[in-house]
Amino acid sequence: MRRGRRRHVWLLGGLVATLAAVTLRLGWIQVVDTPAWAAQAENVWVANEDLPANRGEILDRNGRVLAETVPAYNVVLHTKAGQFPDIPVVGEAAVAKLAPLVHMTPAQIDQVVSAAGEWTELRPGGMRLDEDVAQKIRSLKLPGVFLTDTTKRVYPGGSLAAHVLGFTNVETGEGQAGVELEYNNILKGQPGHARYLKDRNGYPLPFGKEQIDPPVDGKNVVLTIDSAIQAIVERELDRLMADAHPQTASVIVADPRTGEILAMANRPTFDPNQYWKSSSSVLDRNIAISDPFEPGSTFKLVTLTAALAEHKVNLNDTFQSGKIVVQGVPIHDWNWTGFGTISFRQAVIVSSNVGFVILGQRVGAEKLYEYIDRFGFNSKTGIDLPGESGAQLFDPATIRPIDLATTAFGQGIAVTPIQQVEEVMAIADGGKLVRPHVLKEVVDPKTGAVLRNQGTEVIRDGVAPPDVLNTVRQIMGDVVSKDTSKAAYIPGYHVAGKTGTAQIPLPNHTGYYPDRYRTSFIGFAPANDPRVLIYVTAEAPKVALQFGNTVASPVAKRILEQVLPYLGVAPDPKDLAANPPKGAPNPAPPAPQNLVTVPSVQGKDSGQAQQILRAAGLKAWLTGKPGPVAHQWPAPGVQVAKGAGVVLQTPARDDGKVAVPDFAGLTMRDAADLCAAVGLKLSPTGDGWAISQSVPAGGLVPAGSSVQVTFKSRSPGS
Repeated sequence: MRRGRRRHVWLLGGLVATLAAVTLRLGWIQVVDTPAWAAQAENVWVANEDLPANRGEILDRNGRVLAETVPAYNVVLHTKAGQFPDIPVVGEAAVAKLAPLVHMTPAQIDQVVSAAGEWTELRPGGMRLDEDVAQKIRSLKLPGVFLTDTTKRVYPGGSLAAHVLGFTNVETGEGQAGVELEYNNILKGQPGHARYLKDRNGYPLPFGKEQIDPPVDGKNVVLTIDSAIQAIVERELDRLMADAHPQTASVIVADPRTGEILAMANRPTFDPNQYWKSSSSVLDRNIAISDPFEPGSTFKLVTLTAALAEHKVNLNDTFQSGKIVVQGVPIHDWNWTGFGTISFRQAVIVSSNVGFVILGQRVGAEKLYEYIDRFGFNSKTGIDLPGESGAQLFDPATIRPIDLATTAFGQGIAVTPIQQVEEVMAIADGGKLVRPHVLKEVVDPKTGAVLRNQGTEVIRDGVAPPDVLNTVRQIMGDVVSKDTSKAAYIPGYHVAGKTGTAQIPLPNHTGYYPDRYRTSFIGFAPANDPRVLIYVTAEAPKVALQFGNTVASPVAKRILEQVLPYLGVAPDPKDLAANPPKGAPNPAPPAPQNLVTVPSVQGKDSGQAQQILRAAGLKAWLTGKPGPVAHQWPAPGVQVAKGAGVVLQTPARDDGKVAVPDFAGLTMRDAADLCAAVGLKLSPTGDGWAISQSVPAGGLVPAGSSVQVTFKSRSPGS
């Protein structure tokens, strides 16, 4: 009896203990474990979803869309029965019909299916499809094939302004290059967030409470780029690549008053809609801002400005061109023989290296580098595009005389195209160094309100005295107007410019390629009221005459001929030559002649070519014996005076001789170009226009011979 009572007590105690433990556990769960259990319940019933923001558009200065985000669709395949056995699985018949619509083979789709789980996106062909393709897929009603909504970035112009616009990562939508990267934070906006109750299949419950933080859409970015001007530049760049086959080429068009970039293009280029098809060497290389190279004669404008501003030269003083020795190193003019005794004004026009070495020596390293700094070459321009490089210059504290000499005429140093544009904009705009830029304004896409206006940023005012820069502009005008080939001259407009022809250094920097040059032209118009600045460069063109005047100048001319009227710049009936610089000699050019357009005879037999040229009122000069014409100078489409000569490159004569051209009426620069074209050396005397030559036109002399040509200035009315 007592033993039964004891068992009862123990059972009762055990029951109480059990109840106490359960109570304690329930209390623990309700009080201590509540957050953990709530979190697990939330994972089951609460959904969290990011809400993407709409990426802003990129527009040109006139409102044309250059980049936009549009609806797109991804293909999703149900590959095997699993949690959703009622949904059909994609089969061979569906794959066969789907394959051509996504530009994949059935075998490629089968590989994706075999490596997938129950569901898979069809990569790469089934991603971000247009509405028309998506509609074709819907209409087939393929079992196991589904479409999900997404977006994609579209560039309506294709490769138009590709290096300016850049591109976005196809997966993340983040900017990867160009404006897309530079202004990514402005364009992408801020994503939102949604929180709601869901059923076991993930669908929102109809009466579930929602919490939504809406996304903030990105802003629209308006560029300084003008699509019409950009299209002109792209077209002429393509023509340059087809005609001259350079390794690379680049063109920049800017407004020198504001620093606004109106057009910028490079070759090679890419299509940002399919950027993955291009190599990283093309995608990451905006030649216009990232490639420093030896500029050649276009850099002489800095030396000229410094010499004039520091009163180190009288442009009417003369010197002996041809060769100068610095630290035992002979430096020759580009034509090797020089131009005789010429003035420093002529040194600019004929681009004498010797003349600029003398100017550099007179100015000295310290002062020359002061002006190099004033023109902005000691730092990057700060253009609002990623990937800009700086210049490569000698240290003025340790510079050697030979380094100073080569710097003075633009070799041995390296600068970028955009730095040269910044320099010449300062010359064109009276000494204001303005920062080049591509952003015009930031706009709210909903209200159209301008949230940010970029405006013009003046880095430095007073790069050089106004009268000095006026003289430089006038000389640049002479370079163009006194060129009888009229390579950059446009009737009715005052074009001022400077060409450059620089040898390309060997990769190990131990010397230069003997037959590879970088040709360039930089200038602006009208010279007296600049509205447009243009820079053209071509690396290692595959033509007989690798000169800035024969390769780059014609491209600049064709672009300016279209851009100036487009911008409403009225032509001036007066010619710049009618207003020579004050204090300069006042020679009058030969009597005006009718201009004719040089026809194309490349690839034709020399006999047929001569007939075509005679019919156009032009003379023909063969560099060798009769045969097919490999190249011609001036190039097709260039306007020249009626009766001018056209050099035809034909097979070399068996006796090694060449025919001497007719130099009558040519300037010294044009005569030197012509000599270089046919394989002769110019030995000039005098100044002005050619009036006589030592070997009659048509006479045969050994290749490499010197021909003496006499030049004379003509007084007004003669």
